[in-house]
Amino acid sequence: MQAHSLPPSHPTAPPTSTSTSSTSNTSTPTHSTAPIRGTVLVSGSGTNLQALIDATVPGHALHNLQIVRVLTDRKDGLKGLARAEKAGIPTAELRSYPYRKNEVTGRTFEEATEEERKSFREPWRRAFDVDLARLVGRDAPEVVVCAGE
Repeated sequence: MQAHSLPPSHPTAPPTSTSTSSTSNTSTPTHSTAPIRGTVLVSGSGTNLQALIDATVPGHALHNLQIVRVLTDRKDGLKGLARAEKAGIPTAELRSYPYRKNEVTGRTFEEATEEERKSFREPWRRAFDVDLARLVGRDAPEVVVCAGE
């Protein structure tokens, strides 16, 4: 994957300022040191999250990352949320299970027949994804990290 930088005029590009060296008349752009706001999605015990948290301290690789919230949609992710809370990071849980119930049959996606699954998988998933996007968007992160375990 090739990294691309955004043009300075792009609304999400990092702010730049111009400074002039005392020994030169040329201007050199410098990047702001404002932290990058990030939301982390976890699904398990939070070992990857812990590595991210550890890397955000000054002098480490991700020192410019501010984790603004940690989210999970799984019961196993509660361990990851506990790690975030210990580090003072806000958390949220959005379980997909309530979205999986078919309003017509009353069965969950897991309980449904194969034919029933075809009729309601997409709508519940779409509704869940919309609510997840809204929850993530409340914090206005610049980056979303899927941290798995």
